[in-house]
Amino acid sequence: MKKLLLLAIALIIIAGGVYFLAPKHIVTNTQPTTATETTVATSSLLEGTWQSTEDSKFTREFKADGSFTDSYAGDASAATVGTWNLFTSGNPDPGLHDALEPGATYLKMTDPNEVLFFSLLHIDDSDLQLSYLDRGNTLEFRRIK
Repeated sequence: MKKLLLLAIALIIIAGGVYFLAPKHIVTNTQPTTATETTVATSSLLEGTWQSTEDSKFTREFKADGSFTDSYAGDASAATVGTWNLFTSGNPDPGLHDALEPGATYLKMTDPNEVLFFSLLHIDDSDLQLSYLDRGNTLEFRRIK
Protein backbone atom coordinates (compact mmCIF):
# COMPACT_ATOMS: atom_id res chain seq x y z
CA MET A 1 0.00 0.00 0.00
CA LYS A 2 2.86 2.39 0.84
CA LYS A 3 4.53 1.57 -2.49
CA LEU A 4 1.30 2.37 -4.33
CA LEU A 5 0.98 5.67 -2.49
CA LEU A 6 4.60 6.60 -3.28
CA LEU A 7 4.06 5.65 -6.92
CA ALA A 8 0.91 7.80 -7.09
CA ILE A 9 2.74 10.77 -5.53
CA ALA A 10 5.63 10.34 -7.97
CA LEU A 11 3.21 10.26 -10.92
CA ILE A 12 1.51 13.43 -9.71
CA ILE A 13 4.86 15.21 -9.39
CA ILE A 14 5.93 14.06 -12.85
CA ALA A 15 2.58 15.09 -14.37
CA GLY A 16 2.90 18.52 -12.74
CA GLY A 17 6.38 18.93 -14.19
CA VAL A 18 5.19 17.91 -17.63
CA TYR A 19 2.25 20.32 -17.36
CA PHE A 20 4.40 23.33 -16.53
CA LEU A 21 7.25 22.50 -18.92
CA ALA A 22 5.22 21.26 -21.90
CA PRO A 23 4.51 23.61 -24.80
CA LYS A 24 0.97 24.93 -25.09
CA HIS A 25 0.38 23.30 -28.49
CA ILE A 26 0.25 19.64 -29.44
CA VAL A 27 2.46 18.65 -32.35
CA THR A 28 0.31 16.53 -34.63
CA ASN A 29 2.84 13.75 -35.19
CA THR A 30 3.53 13.20 -31.49
CA GLN A 31 0.90 11.07 -29.79
CA PRO A 32 0.64 10.80 -26.00
CA THR A 33 1.26 7.26 -24.82
CA THR A 34 -0.47 7.19 -21.44
CA ALA A 35 -3.74 8.44 -19.97
CA THR A 36 -1.83 10.97 -17.86
CA GLU A 37 0.10 12.32 -20.85
CA THR A 38 -3.14 12.54 -22.84
CA THR A 39 -4.99 14.56 -20.21
CA VAL A 40 -2.01 16.86 -19.52
CA ALA A 41 -1.55 17.66 -23.21
CA THR A 42 -5.28 18.19 -23.74
CA SER A 43 -5.57 20.35 -20.59
CA SER A 44 -2.97 22.74 -21.97
CA LEU A 45 -4.81 22.95 -25.28
CA LEU A 46 -8.21 23.42 -23.59
CA GLU A 47 -7.10 26.40 -21.50
CA GLY A 48 -8.46 29.66 -22.89
CA THR A 49 -11.76 31.23 -23.87
CA TRP A 50 -14.08 29.51 -26.33
CA GLN A 51 -17.12 31.03 -28.06
CA SER A 52 -20.12 28.93 -29.08
CA THR A 53 -20.58 28.59 -32.84
CA GLU A 54 -24.36 28.36 -32.34
CA ASP A 55 -24.75 31.38 -30.04
CA SER A 56 -21.98 33.98 -30.20
CA LYS A 57 -23.07 35.49 -26.87
CA PHE A 58 -22.12 32.28 -25.01
CA THR A 59 -18.48 31.80 -23.98
CA ARG A 60 -16.75 29.18 -21.86
CA GLU A 61 -13.36 29.94 -20.30
CA PHE A 62 -11.15 27.14 -18.97
CA LYS A 63 -8.39 28.33 -16.64
CA ALA A 64 -5.11 26.58 -15.81
CA ASP A 65 -6.08 26.41 -12.12
CA GLY A 66 -8.93 23.99 -12.96
CA SER A 67 -11.72 26.54 -12.82
CA PHE A 68 -14.13 27.53 -15.56
CA THR A 69 -16.54 30.37 -16.23
CA ASP A 70 -19.55 30.15 -18.52
CA SER A 71 -20.78 33.60 -19.57
CA TYR A 72 -23.59 34.99 -21.64
CA ALA A 73 -23.02 38.48 -23.03
CA GLY A 74 -25.68 40.91 -21.87
CA ASP A 75 -26.81 38.77 -18.91
CA ALA A 76 -24.46 38.89 -15.92
CA SER A 77 -26.84 36.68 -13.92
CA ALA A 78 -26.29 33.85 -16.42
CA ALA A 79 -22.62 33.47 -15.46
CA THR A 80 -21.65 30.10 -13.99
CA VAL A 81 -18.38 29.38 -12.21
CA GLY A 82 -17.07 25.96 -11.30
CA THR A 83 -14.23 23.48 -11.66
CA TRP A 84 -13.17 21.21 -14.50
CA ASN A 85 -10.91 18.22 -15.01
CA LEU A 86 -10.12 15.73 -17.74
CA PHE A 87 -9.97 11.95 -17.53
CA THR A 88 -9.79 8.86 -19.71
CA SER A 89 -10.75 5.21 -19.34
CA GLY A 90 -7.21 4.77 -17.94
CA ASN A 91 -7.95 7.21 -15.09
CA PRO A 92 -11.78 7.25 -14.86
CA ASP A 93 -13.82 9.66 -12.77
CA PRO A 94 -15.56 7.77 -9.95
CA GLY A 95 -18.72 9.84 -10.43
CA LEU A 96 -19.34 8.61 -13.98
CA HIS A 97 -20.82 5.14 -14.24
CA ASP A 98 -21.15 5.00 -18.04
CA ALA A 99 -18.87 2.76 -20.08
CA LEU A 100 -15.82 4.70 -21.23
CA GLU A 101 -14.36 4.32 -24.69
CA PRO A 102 -10.65 3.42 -24.70
CA GLY A 103 -8.56 6.26 -26.11
CA ALA A 104 -11.26 8.89 -25.58
CA THR A 105 -10.80 11.95 -23.37
CA TYR A 106 -13.61 13.11 -21.11
CA LEU A 107 -14.36 16.44 -19.42
CA LYS A 108 -16.06 16.82 -16.04
CA MET A 109 -17.47 20.25 -15.18
CA THR A 110 -18.77 20.84 -11.66
CA ASP A 111 -20.63 23.94 -10.52
CA PRO A 112 -22.70 24.53 -7.37
CA ASN A 113 -25.87 23.19 -9.05
CA GLU A 114 -24.76 20.25 -11.19
CA VAL A 115 -22.05 17.99 -12.56
CA LEU A 116 -21.74 17.70 -16.33
CA PHE A 117 -19.80 15.09 -18.27
CA PHE A 118 -18.65 15.52 -21.88
CA SER A 119 -16.64 13.51 -24.35
CA LEU A 120 -14.05 15.56 -26.25
CA LEU A 121 -14.79 14.83 -29.89
CA HIS A 122 -12.22 17.25 -31.29
CA ILE A 123 -9.80 19.88 -30.04
CA ASP A 124 -7.08 21.88 -31.73
CA ASP A 125 -5.72 25.43 -31.52
CA SER A 126 -8.93 26.95 -32.87
CA ASP A 127 -11.84 24.47 -32.58
CA LEU A 128 -13.47 22.49 -29.79
CA GLN A 129 -16.27 19.92 -30.04
CA LEU A 130 -17.85 18.41 -26.93
CA SER A 131 -20.53 15.74 -26.75
CA TYR A 132 -22.76 16.06 -23.68
CA LEU A 133 -22.94 12.50 -22.35
CA ASP A 134 -26.43 12.74 -20.81
CA ARG A 135 -28.13 13.78 -24.07
CA GLY A 136 -25.57 13.12 -26.78
CA ASN A 137 -25.85 16.60 -28.30
CA THR A 138 -22.70 18.22 -29.67
CA LEU A 139 -21.48 21.65 -28.61
CA GLU A 140 -19.05 23.43 -30.93
CA PHE A 141 -16.75 26.32 -30.01
CA ARG A 142 -14.10 28.53 -31.62
CA ARG A 143 -11.16 29.85 -29.60
CA ILE A 144 -11.25 33.60 -29.04
CA LYS A 145 -8.40 33.79 -26.47
